[in-house]
Amino acid sequence: MARRSQHDVLGARNLTRFDFCIIGSGAGGGTAAHVLTAAGKNVLVLEAGHNPFPGLDHPKTIPPPLHSNDELKYSVRDYIRQQALLEPRTFRRDASTPGTIEDDVNVLPKAVGGAFQHADCAVPRFNAVDFELVDAMARRKVASPSLAVPGFFDDLQGANFANWPFSYADLEPYYAEAEKLYGVQGVTGTEPDGNIFESNRKGRGYPMPPGVPMYFNLLLRDAARATPFLGDTLHPHVYPKAINSRFSADGRPPCVDCGGCSGFGCPNHAKGSPAVTVLRRALLTGRCQLRFNAAAVRLLHAGTQVTGVEYVD
Repeated sequence: MARRSQHDVLGARNLTRFDFCIIGSGAGGGTAAHVLTAAGKNVLVLEAGHNPFPGLDHPKTIPPPLHSNDELKYSVRDYIRQQALLEPRTFRRDASTPGTIEDDVNVLPKAVGGAFQHADCAVPRFNAVDFELVDAMARRKVASPSLAVPGFFDDLQGANFANWPFSYADLEPYYAEAEKLYGVQGVTGTEPDGNIFESNRKGRGYPMPPGVPMYFNLLLRDAARATPFLGDTLHPHVYPKAINSRFSADGRPPCVDCGGCSGFGCPNHAKGSPAVTVLRRALLTGRCQLRFNAAAVRLLHAGTQVTGVEYVD
């Protein structure tokens, strides 16, 4: 524990008892840690990977991360994902077939902050129709029978889409909260360059305005607007992204358009990844302890009640 307290732990190192244990520090785990600590709960977060964010729990400013614009670092040396040859995933089509090693299938990120840190942080909302696809397809069949493919609507329940158990309206307030937590930039459908097809945002705009557009994107936008498409024109729009277009309230700088985004970690914290947003907020409450290089291997339980977790550090 002496070594761990200095090298493998972030946050409240003095905590020894917890109300909740979260396995994984990505978008799901980091957001849950923020919500729980904000509610006054003590939280332990276990992360199997290493920490590219030294000083993530510094109370004033975050030191520079270990991320960079190094293609070999991410593509060849697997800096923020599992070492596929050392920790291969196996694949089989059914329980009777022996598993085979597939070192490039479902390779998962393995680092504090999870997969979001090497994504391009595009965060679109689903539209209202996405939550009721079966009903929408049935309505289309009735309204436009000439467009229906024979047999396509015969068994909608057997299709690979379904109605969600809740609606867009139910989820909309949580979309808005997540966009605020992660600092999403964008424009609404009622503004220039906005998505005219987006579902009702209840009058809520984006936390940040869009950043400076790339010249090539502007050329594509203008060309698309001039292109007839099924009796109408195309409607290009600014895509919402959890990337700072200006300084955030917590002092993270705006994006400098360095170019290494998708597939890379951000070298200046402009990406609103879980580590530097929700996870950092949780760590700074004094009610969260993050243990990294700590791989959960088994859940302990009594009947249906989970009582603990075993991990290897």
